[in-house]
Order: sequence, then structure tokens, then C-alpha cells
Amino acid sequence: MLHAADYAMLIGYFVLMLGIGVYFYRYMKGMKDYFTGGNNIPWWLSGVSFYMSSFSVYAFIAYPALCYKYGCVGITLLWVAVPATLFSVILFARKWRRARINSPVEYLEVRYSPLLRQLFAWQGVPVKMVDDGLKLVSIGTFISVGLGFPMGQSMLGAGLIMLIYTMMGGLWAVTVTDFVQFVVLTVAILIVFPLSISRAGGWENFVANTPEGFFNLTNDEYGWIYVGLLALLYCLAWSSINWSLIQRYYCVPTEKDAVKAGWLVTVLYIIGPPIMFLPAIAARQFLGEVPDQEVYPLLCVELLPAGILGLVIAAMFSATMSMLSSDYNVCASVLTND
Repeated sequence: MLHAADYAMLIGYFVLMLGIGVYFYRYMKGMKDYFTGGNNIPWWLSGVSFYMSSFSVYAFIAYPALCYKYGCVGITLLWVAVPATLFSVILFARKWRRARINSPVEYLEVRYSPLLRQLFAWQGVPVKMVDDGLKLVSIGTFISVGLGFPMGQSMLGAGLIMLIYTMMGGLWAVTVTDFVQFVVLTVAILIVFPLSISRAGGWENFVANTPEGFFNLTNDEYGWIYVGLLALLYCLAWSSINWSLIQRYYCVPTEKDAVKAGWLVTVLYIIGPPIMFLPAIAARQFLGEVPDQEVYPLLCVELLPAGILGLVIAAMFSATMSMLSSDYNVCASVLTND
């Protein structure tokens, strides 16, 4: 059950998001400022922004469920993003910055033809719209279940807040709000991690009482062949054509900055999953038998005091807000420019 402190934390979070959009509105002088940040966005801000826009609240449902059921296999399945990002950094980061474009598909006309540019623009935007609609449903569901608000109003409220700060502040507002959301998420998981290990009896008891095989990186169901094929799919279909990632490469000042942004994302992908999802493995020792999909929410309710629970709820759906706001801006760049 949420307390007044939790609601105050959530309201303050949403007000801050809107305030960032209002602040950067004054700096939006043209399309280049709006969609590329004037190519002046620092590499560290660009890298954190892409990391935050690469997963949603679904990650805090699906991957904790896998970790609770199978152990570290759930972490391995998130780590497939590491080789994909390395692939992207080595082959594409410098080239995308060198292209000096305002939208991800603009380069296709220069390299190939106007027809191909139009084809990818009209094919990509509808797919993004459907995908973002599903993400908005997930965030509405999370707010509805966590706070008890009606589903429709939850979706409408969250969608409007994201739309307002994205529309007013352009890519600068998107990246800065992503950074704020990164800080919120980091604080939240750094609170949950030690509390869960402590509740399991400390690190030694946690390791000793964890079921056999739970610290293996693969199992019979998700073996190395499965992981390898998934990593290959990520390399081919995600790291090279992801519009949000491409935008983060060309919004920075130099080609070296684009590479730095990519390396930062890689490092965050390595260290983030264990800290986020080892608590789901520890939860087996004090939550008992619970539905897999409810592990992380129940874990937070069990461990966190008033106020902090509101922070964690904000962190959970801030991940989806980051993904949606990035998609809003990059899709707007394609619709406007292409």
C-alpha cells in the first residue's frame, strides 16, 4: 500500500519532467536543435540516454521472472546486448556521426535513392507507433496496478506528460530527462540490492541457499546455441538499424564522442543486469512461492519503506518513459524531415 510520501515522490518526479521540457523550450530555434540537439549533446549524456531508452517496465517483469525461475540465465539473456552494442560501436558509430544527418533515414537517399528513403520512412513510423502503443499500455497497466488508478486515465496521463516535455524541449529535453530517470533508477536498484541480500541472510547465506545451478549462465532450456543466435539477431537487427541508437550517435559533437557514447552504453549493459536482477534470485529465500511475473513488485513492497517505494515505482516506469520519449522525438524527425 502506498503512503502520502510515495505519492509526493511520484508527483515531484512528474513535475520535474515537465519542468525540464519547459526549460529547454527556449533553446529550440530550428529543426537541427530539435532533432539533433544542435550536435552539441555530450557523449556521456547521449550514452546514458540510449541506455535508458533501450528497455521498458517490461524488463522489470520478464527478466526478474526468469531470474526467479532459472537464476542467472535471466541476466545472460540481457547480456546479449553487449556484443550487439560492441558491433555497433566498432562498425557504425563514426560513420553515423560523419553522415551529418537530421533523421535516421535521411542517409538512405544520399547513399541509395529517394525511393528507398521514403520506403523506410513510411514502413518504420507505423511499426514504431504500434510498438509505442503497446509500451504505453504496459506503463498504464503498471500505474494502474501499483497506484490503483483507472487504466485509461493512467495511460492518458503518462502519455501526455511524455508528449509535453518531448514536444517542448526536443532532443535536449529527452536526453536530460533520460539522465534524471537514470539517476532515479540507479538510486532505486542500489537500495533494493543490499536490502534483498540482507533479507536473504547476507551474501554467504544467499549463495549457500540458492538452488543448485542458479549461478550458471545457461541451462537446458536457454543454452549457448540459443544465446549465440539471440546475440547474432541483436547484432543484425538491433544495433545497426535502431533509430534511437543512430540518433544518439549523430547528436554528439565529434566522431570520437560517438564512439565514447557507444562504449558507455556497453559498460552499462555489463554492470547493470546483475545489480538489477540478482535480488530476484535472493527473493526465493523470503518471498516463498509467488507468481513469477510479480516477483519484482512484491519484492519492493516487502522491503521498502514509505517514500522509497514511490521512488522505485517512478524508476520502474521511468524506463518506459525514456523509451517512449526517445521514440516520439526520432519518429517526429522522420515525419518532419523525410
